[in-house]
Amino acid sequence: MLSIKWTEHAKRENADILKFWIKHNQSNVYSKKISKETTKKLSLLKKNILMGEELEEFDTVRRILILENFSLFYTIEGNIIKILSFWDNRRNPENLEI
Repeated sequence: MLSIKWTEHAKRENADILKFWIKHNQSNVYSKKISKETTKKLSLLKKNILMGEELEEFDTVRRILILENFSLFYTIEGNIIKILSFWDNRRNPENLEI
């Protein structure tokens, strides 16, 4: 059975993004939408681990889009889908850490 494990880095990025949008919008509606869509995509990912696009610049890393503005980067390690980064695509790509 496949399981999903978030790295501490990815957890922190996800939390920071959700907090940012709560503060920016002065509401948690958009953050809830991001979380709900992330959960939905992770459920699909467990059924089809190769659904994410392969990245040329990173050997074993794949990416799935969340609401067009966010990317979830992951790798597969045996029966574990390891979430490496949760990224806001509007940020400077030079700052992306995987």
